[in-house]
Amino acid sequence: MSEVPVRPDEAPAQRVRERRWAPALIVAALIVVVAQGARTVADATAGAVGPAVTVGSAVTLQPRPGWDLESTSTDPPAARFHRGPVLLDVVAYPPTNVGPAAVAAGYVEQALRPGLAQVSVGSAAPTVLAGGVPAVRFGYVGITEDGVPVEGVVIAASGQTASVVFDAYAPQGELATVADDLEAMIDGAVVR
Repeated sequence: MSEVPVRPDEAPAQRVRERRWAPALIVAALIVVVAQGARTVADATAGAVGPAVTVGSAVTLQPRPGWDLESTSTDPPAARFHRGPVLLDVVAYPPTNVGPAAVAAGYVEQALRPGLAQVSVGSAAPTVLAGGVPAVRFGYVGITEDGVPVEGVVIAASGQTASVVFDAYAPQGELATVADDLEAMIDGAVVR
């Protein structure tokens, strides 16, 4: 004997159970297809690794896929890279015997404070770049003259033939999306 529905417009229990999983499986399959498609598009548009970029005569940086060289200058020697809204400025200065903390402090006073309407700088922590070059690292948050909240991280190093500052910054919340790229590019930079 077949089960009679309580309401005339209600489907039999067996059919309801069968139909309940079909939409969920279709949605799950669509999510997988869209996610794989997005990954494929991201991989295809990231591009190949470009040539290494030398800033001044003492800093060489290998951009990761998806990073473009936006501009360079010679006084002081500098290069700006970008990936989406994230920017990385690399600035080379003459060598100094006062160490990376003084290079960082000078950068804050000469570039960060004049370049932002408001800025709050974190404490500098010692670190080391490739080849044993001593450096310091600190984060900052600020507001641009246009009122856009930004966050950034500065790594200042003091090599034998140059001092260098790496300043990565972006609108708030965007910097974390490229943290691995930034770490690889900065840690792999050759500072002579």
